[in-house]
Amino acid sequence: MAMSQDFAAISAGTFVAILLVGAIELANTFGLRAALEEKTSLMFASEVKESALAIRTGTELPEEKRLAIDEALATAAQLTKQAQALLTYAVTSWLGIYVFCGTSLVAVLVWSAQKDGKPDHALAIWSILIITLSLILILVAFSARLFLSRKITIEEQRRKAAQELGIPVGEVSALVARWRRHHGFDS
Repeated sequence: MAMSQDFAAISAGTFVAILLVGAIELANTFGLRAALEEKTSLMFASEVKESALAIRTGTELPEEKRLAIDEALATAAQLTKQAQALLTYAVTSWLGIYVFCGTSLVAVLVWSAQKDGKPDHALAIWSILIITLSLILILVAFSARLFLSRKITIEEQRRKAAQELGIPVGEVSALVARWRRHHGFDS
């Protein structure tokens, strides 16, 4: 395996594509973070308001209500923490991808521009490694973003079901599990 003009063109095109996908994926991750902040504040607004009002007035909440609020606020904190972890991972990963793909792209272009362009085994192997690593990081970041989006959707559905059924949010999962067992879905 050695660097050739054809392989240099393919590698350079792949590096550019990865850099473009990276910019789009990073923008989507920042968008998800902003959407999560908005959804979280809407999903948990009543609990935050009720808790703040109780603290402000010095009123003691009933135990059941306090536990429900504590659960909701813990869920909100967990979702926010996971979104921040995803954002940190994405920014760190993309920074690494940009540095390695960018420098590899420059190295490939410099090699390609040389008049004698002797085969360079190390550059060819380096290009393959960087492309492979970048693609793996892209898939992991994309999967993590999808997982978090799905988790947010499930929480929204759980809270909506609780509201429609008139039951505490914490009981929705148990109710669904009992319903699934009763109807033979969890055999």
